[in-house]
Amino acid sequence: MGNVDDASFRIKTKKFEFVGSPIIMCLAYELESGTYDCDCQSKVVLDVGGFQGESAVFFSGMGANKVIIYEPVTANYQFIKENVRLNHVNAEIHVEGVGDKDEVIVVPYEEADNCFGLSRKGPCEMKVKVRNAADIIDKSGADLAKFDCEGAEKHLVNISNETLRKIGFYIIETHAPEIKKQLIQKFRDSGFSLVKGNEEDEEVSIVHFKRLELD
Repeated sequence: MGNVDDASFRIKTKKFEFVGSPIIMCLAYELESGTYDCDCQSKVVLDVGGFQGESAVFFSGMGANKVIIYEPVTANYQFIKENVRLNHVNAEIHVEGVGDKDEVIVVPYEEADNCFGLSRKGPCEMKVKVRNAADIIDKSGADLAKFDCEGAEKHLVNISNETLRKIGFYIIETHAPEIKKQLIQKFRDSGFSLVKGNEEDEEVSIVHFKRLELD
């Protein structure tokens, strides 16, 4: 591990190599902890909230054939490109966020870090291109989806059950207990089982949903 320049770090483990901002060290540890462990062998993964490409590298290392990345912060694009190159990831990169419709929004923020957009407060502003989450899911052809998009996971509640079921497995980081409860109910109504996570009122938590096959 070492500094690349004043703003970025390089981390190399037995499995991965990352370049990114200092927070990349914590995120690399989170990946190693089993938070995102899943069966993605030979699958297409939709990675919403790709940050600097660390989760895409993880899924590729777990055997994913392709990772489709959505990340709205333009400053992270170069890190994503370098990390997928270093780790030979078959990636499709979109510099976009997710919402209920296609639009461009202005997001106030303190820092463009891994929590960008969560508080919607701060002295800085960034224009962000947003894509309709339903269209992203519908057109992805993905087998598995990870949503870690700092509050934007709430838009999944408004997606039709039929569209949600086009992907068989979801890993979602929730950022408010009420949204978590709504998502658990939404996915159960859409024919999914909750296979990891619980219904406790945790402020931030990760839940996994698996699609139940219909008779």
